[in-house]
Amino acid sequence: MVKDTSTNYNTDINANSNSTGFSYNTNTQNNQNFNESINRSLDQTKDNINRSIEESKKQIPHYNNIVNSYQEQTLQAVK
Repeated sequence: MVKDTSTNYNTDINANSNSTGFSYNTNTQNNQNFNESINRSLDQTKDNINRSIEESKKQIPHYNNIVNSYQEQTLQAVK
C-alpha cells in the first residue's frame, strides 16, 4: 500500500508540474498578446497624431490669409 501511495504522489507531482508548465505557457502567451495589443494601440495613436499634424499644417496658409486680411483692413481703416 505504501508503494502505491508514493506512486500516486509522484503522479500528482507530475500532474502539477505539467499544469504549472501549461499555466506558464498560457501566461507567456497572454503577455505576448497584451504586448501586441499595446503596440497596436500605440501605433494607432502615433498615426492619429501624425494625421492631425498634417491636417493642421494644411490649415496654416488659410489662417495666415485671414490674419493678413485683417491687417490690411486695419491699415486701410487707419488711413
